[in-house]
Amino acid sequence: MRASLAAKPPFRELCPEALDLYVQTQLEEVDVGLDVSTSSSTPRPVRLRCAPEVEAEYFQAFSRPPHAWQHERVRCPVALACGGALGRGLGESGGKAAPAGGPPQKEGPHDALAAWAPLTARALARGEMVPPFARLGHLGPLEDPDAVGGAAAAFFLRAEAATASAAATTARSRL
Repeated sequence: MRASLAAKPPFRELCPEALDLYVQTQLEEVDVGLDVSTSSSTPRPVRLRCAPEVEAEYFQAFSRPPHAWQHERVRCPVALACGGALGRGLGESGGKAAPAGGPPQKEGPHDALAAWAPLTARALARGEMVPPFARLGHLGPLEDPDAVGGAAAAFFLRAEAATASAAATTARSRL
């Protein structure tokens, strides 16, 4: 299963450790009554551990852009990040490059998020955009966990410093 996924978008972009963990934790074998004792080379069918209705809810989330959500209810600091590898959002071509001389690849549903992220950041009282990860696509945190994790850590340090500064200012004003 790992070799099969590693050859297909978007999984071929994942760092090896993330792909290993995905296969180990997110997929499960399906018992279809095969007698595997007769042929150990027979691949067993697998499925996502995520329930189909939950997976469907993730895709339905794209029906409204995030900046149209009830952003006034969000009071905590929020960092938004996006990839910049347009066309790796698995549009009509399934993430495959357009054939030579063929029509350009259409954007996929995940490509829209890159356009929505700045709008969402502006709609949030304490929203901020992380500079785009230009070479990352749909599964960016699994493609380069060090870069995305570093940006997240820097955001949390800034948020913590801002909270401490606001608390100190409030304490001084009470004196």
